Amino acid sequence: IIENAPRIISDLRQFFPPAQDVFLIGPMAKLGWGTPTLVSASLGIIVGIQPGNIAILGVLKVALLDQRVVAGIGNLYASEILHVAGLHPLQRTDRLTRSEIDRLRAATDVVLKDAIAHEGSTLSDGTYRNVLNQDGGYQNAHRVYDRAEEDCPTCRAAQIVRIVQAQRSTFYCPNCQRRGRRQGSAARKARS
Repeated sequence: IIENAPRIISDLRQFFPPAQDVFLIGPMAKLGWGTPTLVSASLGIIVGIQPGNIAILGVLKVALLDQRVVAGIGNLYASEILHVAGLHPLQRTDRLTRSEIDRLRAATDVVLKDAIAHEGSTLSDGTYRNVLNQDGGYQNAHRVYDRAEEDCPTCRAAQIVRIVQAQRSTFYCPNCQRRGRRQGSAARKARS
């Protein structure tokens, strides 16, 4: 714990005045040398971040499953969201364009609203039930999840592929979700 942290933060406002939509973050640490401590220093690093400039490093599908990054998106919905967005699950997150981020955001909205309207997905294990103890219906609307080797319902030009990422199954269409492709057919079809 840094002594006088509130005063230090208050003093920093003189050099870094608050600005709307700009976030200042920074770790502070107290370092010491020797036993007992002969030399000590407190230091901090302040970084200003504009909205939309935060990079989560890794591959896209795994990042979507990380509850510290995006809360509430599970494995099934991550595959569906990426298909609607036309994004490959192995796409590196630090290479997403503004357009791809916007498509990802829009696809998340589309998929989750559709899943809610269908009262969720009840898979073959039968573990999910709605509040009336009935099966959900979204499993009948899955585009890619658990459809390995079936024709893609969006493009009908390729079969759904299953890979494993972070010990979880990932399903995608190699035609609609090509690596490096800027606009997938699934994203175009979802908007129309």
